[in-house]
Amino acid sequence: MPESTSNARYLELDTKHPDWNKWEAEWERYRDVVGDDLVEKETYLPKGPWEHKTFYDLRLDLSQFLPDSGLAIERILGALYDVPPKREHKGSESELKPFLDNANRRGKSWGTMAEEICFHLLAYGTTRTLINVPVAQLSDPDAEVTRDVEQSQNIRPFVINYTPLAVIDWETSSDGALTYIRIKEERTVRNPGNATKPHRKAVRFIEYDRARVSWSDFLEGEKGDWELDDEGARDHNLGVVPMICEQLRDVGPMIGHSFVRYSSRADIQKHQVESDQAYDTYVHSHPTLKVWTEEGLKDLGLGSNSYLKLKPGTAGEGREDAAYIEIPGSAFEALDAVIKKKEEQVARHAKVDPMAVASQGGPAVFQASGAARAWSFGTSEARTLSKIAGLMETIEGNVLEIVLRYQHRGNLPPADKRLYQGDIQYPEEFDMSSTSQLLEERVSIAEQVNSPTLLRTIDKRIASSKVGDTTAQVLKTIHDEIENNDLINTMVGKTVESPFSMPNMDPATLLGGEQGKEEPPQGRGKQNPLEKEKPKREEPVAGGGRRGRR
Repeated sequence: MPESTSNARYLELDTKHPDWNKWEAEWERYRDVVGDDLVEKETYLPKGPWEHKTFYDLRLDLSQFLPDSGLAIERILGALYDVPPKREHKGSESELKPFLDNANRRGKSWGTMAEEICFHLLAYGTTRTLINVPVAQLSDPDAEVTRDVEQSQNIRPFVINYTPLAVIDWETSSDGALTYIRIKEERTVRNPGNATKPHRKAVRFIEYDRARVSWSDFLEGEKGDWELDDEGARDHNLGVVPMICEQLRDVGPMIGHSFVRYSSRADIQKHQVESDQAYDTYVHSHPTLKVWTEEGLKDLGLGSNSYLKLKPGTAGEGREDAAYIEIPGSAFEALDAVIKKKEEQVARHAKVDPMAVASQGGPAVFQASGAARAWSFGTSEARTLSKIAGLMETIEGNVLEIVLRYQHRGNLPPADKRLYQGDIQYPEEFDMSSTSQLLEERVSIAEQVNSPTLLRTIDKRIASSKVGDTTAQVLKTIHDEIENNDLINTMVGKTVESPFSMPNMDPATLLGGEQGKEEPPQGRGKQNPLEKEKPKREEPVAGGGRRGRR
């Protein structure tokens, strides 16, 4: 293809969807705060109009980008996958086993890939999960790809997790179903024989509709233009576009509300203030700034406590020379306060501390914060976890459906009839208690509470969290055993004597001998300990006092 035609074809394929252009900066910020790529510091720390390049470069070098939003996502993933999901594939185990064992063709199991999909769902608010069969695996890419060819050459579907930045164009039907996508993959390749430019960029565009896939490979030219290196197309005949696009919360077609949408903004603001603090601290600790002026230092707005004067002088009579301008301590205090405020905003928006309990401080608040945190968890994090669990069950089922549609391409049912009849079950309830806490509480509760139902419920929760990745049948057997077997080391079945039914104690025993021993009155039984002793009648005595009756 001629160079001009090749370049024009590249520019045509590189056209972005209007919503992609609108959301590009948002997605890049999400990518940066969750650590999906190296951050270009200049993006968030722009150079001031009067800032010298030397000082600006120093400020960039001193700054460290340490966002907290990614930690919130890891916390959610830890809670969601603390108890592994139960996956029962009901008749499709043998067909799915190669995929489940190695879902990305690089050794990652489907369980691991599912966690990565969940990470993308939280980070970007949407997924871009492609289920694909690579043409590069075929011995003859132009040959018809039958099921027999796939089996003989060990060709099978695999998963790629793209970010929204990689899927640059798309189209949906009136009911929201995906009908077309275009993916842009970029990488760096060797450029043999060119000593001045040993590497160059390579770009692949991949297009999918409901029946066909096509690809176009380009290499960067010497003048920055693009040369078409390879292209091709083949039918996949799945009846659907093999990409799973689910939204955490719908904003628009293919656009979702990120879990870190607002916390990421607070993270960037925190980074900017931390950068200023690092720079000011360096300047304060390394006095290398120098002021030389023909005017008085006070005329420039510097107080006598803000600098060390090296050569005293008077304005108009020689210059004044100061080697170090001292930064007031109030500047550091102000920066510390802003950083703390931004950390609180990140925690609140990322739902790590939605009630801002931790930011209030003080021992009284800390003591009361346990109930506040528990309520906050139940109304915020627990609801989020339940929603994500439901979405992941849908995503996993849809991925496995497409894998089976690849396997049955010669005899596919209609698009609205599912091949995958398995069951994906994520945990239905979430709480703040860790397994170690449950074990400790189980011991103390068993010694104090006479409730077999309560104890067996706690035992089942402990078993579910500790059993690991097993089948639902095995877990049911464990729960049945807990339900049917006798409880051990508990108060269940034991009789505790009430202090109100205890017999009278012998006063001689209390006094350590026979002294004070008194028989109960005739005609009376044992005295009820709840019956109050009648007060003794008092008589007047000399001196105006009173005495008890003998």
